[in-house]
Amino acid sequence: MIASEILNRALDDLNVNWNCNLTTLQWKMAKYSSLRVQFITSLLVVFPFLVQCALLRDVSRPDDRRPEAAARYARQIMATANIGFLGSLVGSKTHGSLEGYPMATMEYFASTEECLEDGGGDPIFLMSPLQAALQNVFEDNRVSLGVRSPQPQSSLPIVDARFSLVGKLEPLNETMAELVKPCYMRAHPEAKWAYAAHDFKYWVLRVDEVYYVGGFGGEHYIGWIDQETWGSARRGKHDGGGLVYQQT
Repeated sequence: MIASEILNRALDDLNVNWNCNLTTLQWKMAKYSSLRVQFITSLLVVFPFLVQCALLRDVSRPDDRRPEAAARYARQIMATANIGFLGSLVGSKTHGSLEGYPMATMEYFASTEECLEDGGGDPIFLMSPLQAALQNVFEDNRVSLGVRSPQPQSSLPIVDARFSLVGKLEPLNETMAELVKPCYMRAHPEAKWAYAAHDFKYWVLRVDEVYYVGGFGGEHYIGWIDQETWGSARRGKHDGGGLVYQQT
């Protein structure tokens, strides 16, 4: 009788231990399976990004990191983008409670390099005093213009060149306005209606410096371009002269 009880208890203990070990094994398998799925998912997400980085390394050039090359490529972008975000400081008459805050509005522009024989790459705007940005400028004419490449290199915006022109917005005199008008209208033919209303006039952003981000810091130039370098640059083709990277 005693031997039978001992045997039954031993069998019960064995059954409990077996069930416990089986449960532990199932939990561990589920855990490792989940980690495996996470690892595979991470590879699927990261792999295309790594491929894009490798492709960008292949098309970069030895002098990509030079501000002179960045200035030339930025001037090329200026010739084709024609739209950017103009940053200004909110004036007391625009919105008193936000005076001094930065704000940005989308604006059409054309480059003086396209409009004038000796143009220095400064952007030209056709603006009305009814626009909030211009109302801000009447109180403080310090502005910036954010521009990015209109021809993306990939689905990742972070790899595309972009830059901010920093300077002061000034009105063009009548003589200069007549000189730039044909060029501006070629870039923005829909702006012809502006002459019929709201006292639109031409303004120019006199660039003091440019902050340029060519993409990844290890492959492309990131930093400031001084006024002399910007003004003396001449836009080139994407496949020559040490420009930041090739367009395809």
